[in-house]
Order: sequence, then C-alpha cells, then structure tokens
Amino acid sequence: MNTSRIQLKYRIMAITSIIFLGVIAIGIGIILPSVRYINTMKQEIEHTEAQLEEQYQKIKLLKRSINEIEEIKQNTKKFYSITMGKGNELQLIEQLEQLATTHHVAQNLGVSYNDNIYTFSFKINGEFTDVMNYLQSLEQFPYYINISAIGLNKSGENVSLSFSGDVYSTK
Repeated sequence: MNTSRIQLKYRIMAITSIIFLGVIAIGIGIILPSVRYINTMKQEIEHTEAQLEEQYQKIKLLKRSINEIEEIKQNTKKFYSITMGKGNELQLIEQLEQLATTHHVAQNLGVSYNDNIYTFSFKINGEFTDVMNYLQSLEQFPYYINISAIGLNKSGENVSLSFSGDVYSTK
C-alpha cells in the first residue's frame, strides 16, 4: 500500500506539474502575445489621439481665420479708400491743378513713382491766406498724403510753400 501511495503521490505531483506547465504555456502562448497586442494597440490609439488633437487645433485655427477674413476685408476697404489706384495719377494731378486754380495760387508739381508710392513735389506761390486755404483743402482730399518735408518762405507780398508728399497706390 505504501508503494501505491507513493505512486499516487507521484501521479498527483506529475499531473499538477503538467497542469502547472500547461497554465504557463497558455500564459506564454496566449496571454503574453495578447498583452503585447494590447500595448501596441494602446500606443496606436495614443498616436491617433495625438493626431486628432493636432487636426482639431488646426481646424479650430482655420475656423478662427475664416471668421477673421471678413473683418480683415472690411479693414482693408478702409485702406483702399485712402490709397490711389495705379494709373489714377493723372486724375490726382488734375484735382491738384483744380485746387490751385480754386485758391488762386501758382503751383508747380513734380511726380515720381517707386515701389507703389507716388512722391509729389509741391511748390505753391500766392498770398498767405490763399496758400493756407490751399493747404487746408489738400487735407480734405480723399487720398492720404504723407508730407515728409515742408518749407514756407516769404517773398514780398506773397509766400512760397514747398513740400513733398507720398501717396500710396494699390497694385
């Protein structure tokens, strides 16, 4: 009976060992690859999530930019109203000559063009009040004239006003 007990003991240990080895084989063969697959999927999901977040931020920025386009268009219309269209310099010169005639002053104009900027050189001669009225009327022009240098000289009863001004043009 002792031998059968020992044999039974060895059998139980052998069966337990086989079951234990089977569980380890299942763990190594099935569970370990599944854990690796899950980790790989986790990394792919995190990568996809990061890409989606980046796309979301880009779309958000794009929507904001689209909304701001109308505001920018409205603001640029203001600038077009104070700039001269390319090729309209003759019209401006005629307006300046009409202004000089209206205010009874003699006017000499010089015009140069460089990089979308018309530079006008003015030399106005006349009575002081007429010259000042001319200058005030010039301020009311629809174009923005950026005066960079100005000089006023008296010669007898008349004054001479010299200045140069830039008028920006649109392309």
